[in-house]
Amino acid sequence: MAKYDISIRDYWRIIRKRRTIVILATILFTVFSYLFALIRTSEPLYDATSAVKVEKATDLTTLLLGTVSWTSWDNVATQAVIITSFPVFEELARQMGLIPENISSAQVRSTHKYLQVVNGLKSKISTEQEGNTNIINITATSSNATEAALLANTVAEVYRRNNVNERNKKVRETREFIEKQLELAESRLQQAEKNLRNYEQSTKLIAIDAQTTAMLERIISLENEVADLQQKRLEVRRQLGLLQQFLEGKQSVNQEAFYVVDPSPQLAKLTAKFRDLSLRREVLLNDYTEEHPEVDAVDAELANVLSEMDKELRSMLTTIEGRLQDLEKRLETVRDQAMAIPDSVLTLARLRREVEVNGDLLAQLKGKYQEVMIQESGLIEEVKIIKPALEPSHPINTPNTLMNTVTGGIIGLVAGLVLALIVETMDTSLGTIEDVEEILGIQVLGIIPSIEEFVVSEKGENGAKRRTEPLVTHFAPHSPVSEAYRSLRTNLQFIRSDKKAKAYLITSSSLEEGKTYNVVNLSLSLAQAGERVLLIDADLRRPAVHHIFGLQRQPGITDYIMGTGELDPRPENTVDLDMTLTFNSGQTDSGGGSVTNTDIDV
Repeated sequence: MAKYDISIRDYWRIIRKRRTIVILATILFTVFSYLFALIRTSEPLYDATSAVKVEKATDLTTLLLGTVSWTSWDNVATQAVIITSFPVFEELARQMGLIPENISSAQVRSTHKYLQVVNGLKSKISTEQEGNTNIINITATSSNATEAALLANTVAEVYRRNNVNERNKKVRETREFIEKQLELAESRLQQAEKNLRNYEQSTKLIAIDAQTTAMLERIISLENEVADLQQKRLEVRRQLGLLQQFLEGKQSVNQEAFYVVDPSPQLAKLTAKFRDLSLRREVLLNDYTEEHPEVDAVDAELANVLSEMDKELRSMLTTIEGRLQDLEKRLETVRDQAMAIPDSVLTLARLRREVEVNGDLLAQLKGKYQEVMIQESGLIEEVKIIKPALEPSHPINTPNTLMNTVTGGIIGLVAGLVLALIVETMDTSLGTIEDVEEILGIQVLGIIPSIEEFVVSEKGENGAKRRTEPLVTHFAPHSPVSEAYRSLRTNLQFIRSDKKAKAYLITSSSLEEGKTYNVVNLSLSLAQAGERVLLIDADLRRPAVHHIFGLQRQPGITDYIMGTGELDPRPENTVDLDMTLTFNSGQTDSGGGSVTNTDIDV
């Protein structure tokens, strides 16, 4: 193939030439994309989202200590996990009537049918914390818009109700605990008062001098402080033992095990964090095994928290032991000073102090009891529904058939253009002058346009229609076709002068390719230039030159070759023109033929 630059016009010519491929590829891809979009249209899905707000509320430790403990650990993330926990979806299934109310949780967990119901609901719900806020979005996905909104709202309501029950359950437990402590405090106070009254009656000792009272109060105060520190030391040692067993894997420690009276702020934070992590671990174990990566991650955090608690408790133990040693020395000194005080006076002072302590404790418990009653009557709510889910109007997976069809059409157009260029590249036919010159190794002398306006149809001798090629160079000498023949004539004259050529052969590869049309017009063009031309029609099967010039068919060229014809140099149909044109036409019919020899003076 010839190597030449291709311009935009050449590309346009290729597209026009191969437009069938381009159009067919575009149509096929468009139809296929449309059908594929119709077949692959999935069931519409709807999303409905509700939002809940999670706020930190008081718990058992807060009520007992009278302080609020805030932790830096993200409690909202834990609540987001709790929303998707098994208990919440079990209650959701009960609310929606998918599980009977009389079925226990153990039966639900052991029945495959009910497990499928709960897991099916769980697969439709997802939760997400909104930014860094304490708001959790609950999204329900369903093929039914009404069901999606119902699921989102029901999950939010079930979670809120469960949270209220859980938080108020702790309040009720606190109330019950304080009620028991009140009973014990009242009984101890009554016993202390009874002991004091009996001792006063038996010893007839009622008043104590001021110096003795002050000394006794100092001794009692130091003894109480020592007793408190000893109790704290005992509790801290117990907690350290439990922590050590947990860290060594010998025992499982629950969240209630870490309750220290009057803890430090750091220990209170660590205890709250441990409680949250324990709760999260329990929630995860509802869905996963202990070998699950998320459970392992929570266990690792628990180990870190317990390690920090171990350090804090050891620090507290060191501080308590130091203070205890100091108080014991001071108590020993005061006791040495009080050796002169009678034992009866000391006993009376202790009995009175016991009554005062029990009275104060009873008063404090009554105050706490009133606080718990207020909390229980007000219902602690950590969760508030701030945005109910609305029924969605549009599915989230709306099929875009038009867009898919247009995209397929564009892809088909591009594929058609590429395929057209490939076919054009693989085409080995001769389409340009350069191709002819490169492959055949010859020079192109001229280009003759194919003009249908000069071709007419006539009836032949047997009545059949046939095409005739008129003498364009004679009847239309100023046409582009005539100019093309004159250009060809000039090129032939140059070749003749170079190569001394006297005869030219004009032929074709198949029928009706225009050899007769070209030879007669080229001959006329040469004659018009003053050349003497002998035109021999050597087409033995379908001669046509004699029809164009209106000459006799016989005798033909075969007659002259066989020697059966005679050459008449001046037949009757000779015309005087500017030059002499010798024209021969011959044909063989059934082994014979005729020859007509005509000299025309042009």
